[in-house]
Amino acid sequence: MIEKAKGKILENYKENKNVTHEPYLKFLELKKIISKDELKFLKIVRSTFSHNQFPPKETIKQFVDINDTKTIAEQIFTIYDAKNQELLEEINKL
Repeated sequence: MIEKAKGKILENYKENKNVTHEPYLKFLELKKIISKDELKFLKIVRSTFSHNQFPPKETIKQFVDINDTKTIAEQIFTIYDAKNQELLEEINKL
């Protein structure tokens, strides 16, 4: 399955010189580097923010505390940034 995920990434790149985000996330999930919940969070945040949108409240409240004193956007950024730092460390070990 991991080889299939790698193949999908390469196939996408060869076709349009653009790699979508999801094959990378699937690869990381297959390698047990991220969980299903982390995949969902990373996918939602990246997809909505890259289109200048905000994640739906019903979805994002699974990951942030709506009643926190920090803004929802700040919480999302903090979680997203920390997860990306962890991923970089894990990927460098591969």
